[in-house]
Amino acid sequence: MSEIQDLQDEWVVYLSGEIHSDWRERIRDGINEAGLPVTLVSPVTHHETSDDAGVEILGQESDNFWKDHKGAKVNAIRTRTLIERADVVVVRFGDKYRQWNAAFDAGVEGVLDRIAESGSEAATVFLADFVAFLERFGARGPKEWEASNHVWETRPELALAAIDRMRLADASQAPSGKNLLMAVERERLVAEIGEMLAGDPETQGMFMASANAATVFQAGRERTKTNAIKLIHETRMALHTIGRRMVEAGVCDEVGDYGLLRIEEAQDWLANPGAFTETLRERRKLFDEYSALQEPFVFVGEIADPGTWPRKGETAVASVAVGDVLEGFSGCPGVVTAVARVVLDPIDPTALAPGEILVAPMTDPSWTPLFVAAGGVIVDVGAAQSHAMIVSRELGIACVPSVTDATRRIPDGATVEVNGDAGTVTIVALP
Repeated sequence: MSEIQDLQDEWVVYLSGEIHSDWRERIRDGINEAGLPVTLVSPVTHHETSDDAGVEILGQESDNFWKDHKGAKVNAIRTRTLIERADVVVVRFGDKYRQWNAAFDAGVEGVLDRIAESGSEAATVFLADFVAFLERFGARGPKEWEASNHVWETRPELALAAIDRMRLADASQAPSGKNLLMAVERERLVAEIGEMLAGDPETQGMFMASANAATVFQAGRERTKTNAIKLIHETRMALHTIGRRMVEAGVCDEVGDYGLLRIEEAQDWLANPGAFTETLRERRKLFDEYSALQEPFVFVGEIADPGTWPRKGETAVASVAVGDVLEGFSGCPGVVTAVARVVLDPIDPTALAPGEILVAPMTDPSWTPLFVAAGGVIVDVGAAQSHAMIVSRELGIACVPSVTDATRRIPDGATVEVNGDAGTVTIVALP
């Protein structure tokens, strides 16, 4: 515990989730007994107080729907503020939450309605927390750089699918705990190496400065990306509102059809959207055709004409045999042997089970929940600062990126050894 105390003068920990037992009180008692510098905060767990929060601040409502709507919004603001100020967020699911498992087991579609119908205090807390989560992180999702794509806020099912997966992971896989352990280990190693360099003050100073810079600027790099994503999201929300109206009017087939317009066409489209309906359909068809082709990974000079590109999955790849070693490079250290699960879509309901090896083409934030339960990670494409490597390091799981055609060469269900130290993947057994 001393290492944890040394990391920071005081920790703020947000306790969310199960409200039917005394787990919060037991954590509080343990913290007080150990004398740890931790302040605990949590959502409003009293049912009536939570329900009345909105009307007490924003005015009374005769309709229960609007009363609940105001309550959810006010509770969401409070929850979001507390989460933003917290250093660690802990979520506990207990026996009383089994109805949620049943709600999710019935499918992601409609799961929020099924949870709300339970009328429980737990449901109230969950729904408020979920609204707060979307308000804070709703900009994240598949291909989030493209404003016409759906993300967690515009299609909450994407976030609910992530929760659906994470609920299957063991509590020991919680990212907050694993990240804290990694931080403690990092501090220990930095101190140990710094002590070894004590005889050379200049080298020691350079090392300590570099170690500190790595933590500061790595976080800064990710914050810069997050800020850019949030800015794009503001544009997305406005454009999606227009897109939904166009779909409702029958002049567009998809909310994101505006992404198929040329910039000089935008004003004319807004003035007379029906004139562009067939043009957008033709462009969507062309977009889908190009999406089915495999673009060159690297090219010099001018890129080859798309008419020469092969269709995805149709190029020949070498088969593998037991004992074959596939080369990538070291993403996150560690060695693990387990069943490989090839996943091409992060929303795939048949995704990997806890402890299996995730084999993916590439990853972005929509894939992150799969990392929580994964025993290791292999990706077709990835660089030193790619998403797969960053998340693997945060969670402390072996990762080997840039294993060319891994998703096509490694059979689903094969047993593989992922060696994050050497950057290799060895075929141990075939399915």
